Amino acid sequence: MMDTENNTISSNDGHFVKTEGTAIISHLGMNYASTYIGAWEEELFMRSYRKPLMYFRFVDDVWGLWTHGLDALLDFNTKGNQINPRIKLELRYSTEQLEFLDTVTSLRGGSLHTDLYTKPTDTHLYLYMESSHPETTKKAIPYGLGVRVKRICSEEGNYRKHREAVKDHLVNRGYEGAFVEKN
Repeated sequence: MMDTENNTISSNDGHFVKTEGTAIISHLGMNYASTYIGAWEEELFMRSYRKPLMYFRFVDDVWGLWTHGLDALLDFNTKGNQINPRIKLELRYSTEQLEFLDTVTSLRGGSLHTDLYTKPTDTHLYLYMESSHPETTKKAIPYGLGVRVKRICSEEGNYRKHREAVKDHLVNRGYEGAFVEKN
């Protein structure tokens, strides 16, 4: 395992020695975390007789499909919580829909459908149009947000609704509606 004792970090407030774990602002912190969680997952899957049908992880967020019933899911979660006392899983499950990062996935008619998910605390503080950033950056923002919505939404009606919402958010940040539509 990695030696994560006596990490030193500097911040505006001074110089610090972290005697256990890795500081969140450490350049290697994400690498350590990803490596450790990968080993942790291997341990979880070795301990578990039943496994998810699908399993995806982004850093420390996981989304999966479970087909073995609620009791087996709760047992899987318990096994995960027994590996390291400092890692505690938050289990959220549903037979109808579940949020993961910026996506909500729902099961309807035996098919998976995806839609854009925005946390209630999201303030949509995109770059102001009046900022001193290059024009190419300002053009890339509506384009990138539009592509993101198009990729996430599996239904055309939801795509159109979210595209309009993105346009409204950008207009609130000083972008002209026509500029957003063009880019």
